[in-house]
Amino acid sequence: MTAISWRRVPVGAQSGHWNTVRYERRILVVVHNMTAANRLADILPVFSGDVRVQMVFTCPGSSPFTREVEDFLSALPAIPWEQAVSTPFDLALAASHGGDLHEIAAPLFIFPHGVGYSKYSPPGTVTGTIPNGLNEPGAGSREPGAVRHVAAVADAR
Repeated sequence: MTAISWRRVPVGAQSGHWNTVRYERRILVVVHNMTAANRLADILPVFSGDVRVQMVFTCPGSSPFTREVEDFLSALPAIPWEQAVSTPFDLALAASHGGDLHEIAAPLFIFPHGVGYSKYSPPGTVTGTIPNGLNEPGAGSREPGAVRHVAAVADAR
């Protein structure tokens, strides 16, 4: 991501002087890529009508897919990652685990952004394996007949 210069507004030592509204809470929205941005767009309307909440956006630059993020953030109150991790926030929202999220000075809530994303797997679980009985040829296929076969085997258990 190209460098965004440090901002005096919407955050900073003198931002209160320049902000039209005095905010009670400040939320950092961490946008890793456009997939994460789309998921966060599902969540953000919860805060849109609350004038007490200030939303500030940033990109940690940890994803190889940030080109579109630059355009997305250009229309929003965005700050560079270095400034984001140096600024206290009341809450941080993300839809990806990437980057140095531990550096954020705020409680962090990570939303899942896909099927199985952030899924808990008990210790010792090997992901990507096919349970017994489902490892026949075509069982993992997306072909309609194979899907019915997988469902029938799973139902038989």
